[in-house]
Amino acid sequence: MALHDILFGPFPLTLGILSISLYWVLWYLRRGKQAQAQTQTVTDGPPFYPFDPAALDRKEPYFTQSETPILTFGNSMILPNRYAHEIRNNDHLSFRDGLEKDFLTTVPGLEALFTGTFHNDIVWDTASAFSRQISALIEPLSTETGIFLQENWGDDAEWHSIPLNDSMHLLIAQLTARIFIGEELCRDRAWIQLDISYTAHRTAAIKELPQYGRLIPIVHWFLPSCRALRACVRAARPFVERVLEARREQAQGQGKKQRESIDALSWIDGVAGRTKYDPTLTQLRLAYAAVHTTSDMMAKVVAAICEHDELIQPLREEIVAVVKEHGWSEAALAKMVLLDSVLKETQRLEPLASFTLSRIAREAVVLSDGTRIPKGTQVRLTTDNMWNSSVYPDAAKFDGYRFVRLRDQDTATGTATATGTPSGGLSFVSVSANHMGFGYGKHACPGRFFAGAETKIALCHVLLKYDVELVDGGLAGAQTDGMMIWRDKRAMLRVRRRSGEIEV
Repeated sequence: MALHDILFGPFPLTLGILSISLYWVLWYLRRGKQAQAQTQTVTDGPPFYPFDPAALDRKEPYFTQSETPILTFGNSMILPNRYAHEIRNNDHLSFRDGLEKDFLTTVPGLEALFTGTFHNDIVWDTASAFSRQISALIEPLSTETGIFLQENWGDDAEWHSIPLNDSMHLLIAQLTARIFIGEELCRDRAWIQLDISYTAHRTAAIKELPQYGRLIPIVHWFLPSCRALRACVRAARPFVERVLEARREQAQGQGKKQRESIDALSWIDGVAGRTKYDPTLTQLRLAYAAVHTTSDMMAKVVAAICEHDELIQPLREEIVAVVKEHGWSEAALAKMVLLDSVLKETQRLEPLASFTLSRIAREAVVLSDGTRIPKGTQVRLTTDNMWNSSVYPDAAKFDGYRFVRLRDQDTATGTATATGTPSGGLSFVSVSANHMGFGYGKHACPGRFFAGAETKIALCHVLLKYDVELVDGGLAGAQTDGMMIWRDKRAMLRVRRRSGEIEV
């Protein structure tokens, strides 16, 4: 072979191009790491900012509701709340495309690996299915909460400290695993840690990747969070495959007498039939969709109850009275109106994010006032009505009884439904244009009914079994990280065992 062919043939040229590309990718990654390290050194702490809903209250606005401006950033638009009704169900504004852009589902480790309608709808269908059988979930959720608190909070009648966010994360991960994958793994710390690690690495990857723009298809192979994410998937496979194989063998042996299973693993496998799917990624996607959102809600509501400890005794009295009358049942959870109000008020003041209803325009859309959304534009809606005093009087103030009073007003004016459910989106799981903590429209969170039951059951156990207080309220405040709203991860909770009024 001639020297010219050796040096300039297709293989050497391809290798040279890849080497040069790899060099610049690694340089870019290293530069990002150095910049991040410098930022951490300068700020000497996490790059978060205190969250102040009072600063977002439009009670004396620069703009009226109809004048609130539309913000445009490149190919993205932030729309005011007045467009909520038009945006929520517009078929030309794709909910699925918005998810793909926000969560980068085409990146290995972030994707689902299997295709078709079953893949696209599996999380949605699963959440909807389990929302229809809340009554069957109460006993296992209550049992797991008791087991978790016994093992992690203990019976010590003296005050002792635990990390607020970490404890809520572990608790919700165990409860969710009980319903999603079953008893075999829900108390397995290795599996729980995989669930939590997958969620953490996925969150980090989604936050880090967009800064690399068009380099994402190359960068994700080297970015530590993406590599760790794929390692979590590999590590999770033996767990899921072992349990699923045992379930299938059991089903074959029992034939028509197959036991009724209320966990998602068996339900999904039964629904899938012969459809090809990836059970491991399905479980991890479900965990990601449920664990970080519900644990965030739990951390926020426990902190809020500690900050407003005058609510603790009324909450305990309500729980005891309702459970004595209705037992541990779906009806009992629905009757806990003060607990429901505290949850909804917490979510009103501190939703997961300051924007919602992410959509991508599949074609140009013209709204009723002439506002044009070009094809390919990503639109989001602000949630600022939740902090608006013209909607919620004294909106920046936490008021645990706010939605109890609103329910009473509905009842007094005869606007409650025949089943007793209040109108106007006043229950924790209800959605409206003025309270979009769970989204709005046909794509509102389908798992909110499960999340509502899970949080109420967990809070019942916590409030009846323990005295709780914040170690340092100054370290537990709400903070913003981009559009996300979190409680400070450094927050510590002080707890001690008490004698409950009833057995739970």
